[in-house]
Amino acid sequence: MTTAIQKTEAHLPAVQTPAAEHIDASDVLIPALYLMQSNSTFVKEEKARNGAIVKSTGVVTVANKGESVVIVPLAFNKNFRIVDKKGNKWVRTEAFNPAVADVWDFKEDGRDLKRVTTINVYAFLLSDLEAQAKAKLEAEKTGDMLDPSAVAMPVLVSFRSKGFKAGKEVITHFALAQRVKSEPYMGKLELSAHEEANDDGSFYVFDVKPYRDGKKLSKEALSDCAEWRSLMTAGKVRADEAGEGSEETTESTAQY
Repeated sequence: MTTAIQKTEAHLPAVQTPAAEHIDASDVLIPALYLMQSNSTFVKEEKARNGAIVKSTGVVTVANKGESVVIVPLAFNKNFRIVDKKGNKWVRTEAFNPAVADVWDFKEDGRDLKRVTTINVYAFLLSDLEAQAKAKLEAEKTGDMLDPSAVAMPVLVSFRSKGFKAGKEVITHFALAQRVKSEPYMGKLELSAHEEANDDGSFYVFDVKPYRDGKKLSKEALSDCAEWRSLMTAGKVRADEAGEGSEETTESTAQY
């Protein structure tokens, strides 16, 4: 037993969770990563820059225009994102139904709506896992309790419209993991964006490619990945996928 751990046990009270504070996994909100466009609310409010990749909770920029971020994939699903064509605002999310996957436009209660097929990927940011490990080491050295804000939380990345191709790259990663009887988090992916243009103007689209740095995740990180993957594949988590604070983008006028 290390001196740091002895100090922690000697000076810090045992942590007990009150019965009234029982936490259900479905009550935990997973932040989303948004790719900023010129018409994104966060850009208009000058909270983020065009072309940046931003974490929804706290509007934290994880990659500026031209930069990339490394993710550790955990799980994925496919659904429909229903948006109001007037203003391109999110209305709701529906389960994926192949029978209507090609029926993009429809009316409901007099409103013109659009059905957008979406691939949702849950992942850890590699930088968050590394920051968590560093914070735990510091806490052990000082004998302090770990600041909860230093704990790594997975993120949701949604691929739709022009970005749907990048989502398929992620599904390919999962397919290869299944083929060799491995777990998706045993590999890493690099998430970035490139600029495209159409008649409505320019916009940014997600890119995905394998990231091989030759480094393995720690046993603790692998344990976190396994636990969260189990929760996600069982449908026991809720993600911030409504696009709160961020409108549908100009690139969403085209399907994949």
